Amino acid sequence: MNELDYNSIKRKIESQKCAEHNQNPQFIKTSKGFEIKACCENFRSQLVKKAEKIIADETQKAIEKMMKKYS
Repeated sequence: MNELDYNSIKRKIESQKCAEHNQNPQFIKTSKGFEIKACCENFRSQLVKKAEKIIADETQKAIEKMMKKYS
């Protein structure tokens, strides 16, 4: 299966700003998945949920693309 587009995911996450601290997060791809560094735990928790949804969407797109290729 094709690798997920982590650059797209990174752009979507790093474009967010903390409402409380007006800071941008840092998205880091790791060998086990990803890590998000943020100014506070509340913002980081929100971003983790958002990243999980984005990754699920990207995975769905990759599967659909692969299925079209083989059908």
